[in-house]
Amino acid sequence: MDETYTAKVRIINPHGLHARAAAQLIKLTSKYECKAGILNSRKPEHCSQTINDKKYVDAKSIMSVLCMAAEYGHEVEVATEGRDAKPCLESVVKLFNSGFDELN
Repeated sequence: MDETYTAKVRIINPHGLHARAAAQLIKLTSKYECKAGILNSRKPEHCSQTINDKKYVDAKSIMSVLCMAAEYGHEVEVATEGRDAKPCLESVVKLFNSGFDELN
C-alpha cells in the first residue's frame, strides 16, 4: 500500500485560492506522480478524489480547486498518496505558507 501524508494549512493570502494561486498549485502538484488532494471542510460537496478512504478535491485539476471556493482564513487539509507523496506534500505546504507569493 502506498504511503499517505496529510497536513493542515491555513490560507493566508488575502484573495484566497483564486485563479492565479490555483494555477500555481496545479503547476506544482503536476510535477509529481502521486495523487494530491485538498479538503476544504467548509465546502466538502466538491470532493471527488479518494485518498486513504477520505474524499478530497483533485489538487491537479484547476476547475476542482476553483470550485472548492477556499477563502482567506480557511483551513484546508492537503493529502498526498503514492510515489513521491512526501516531497509533494512538503512543496504544497511551503506554497501555502508563502501565501502564494502574494503577501508583499
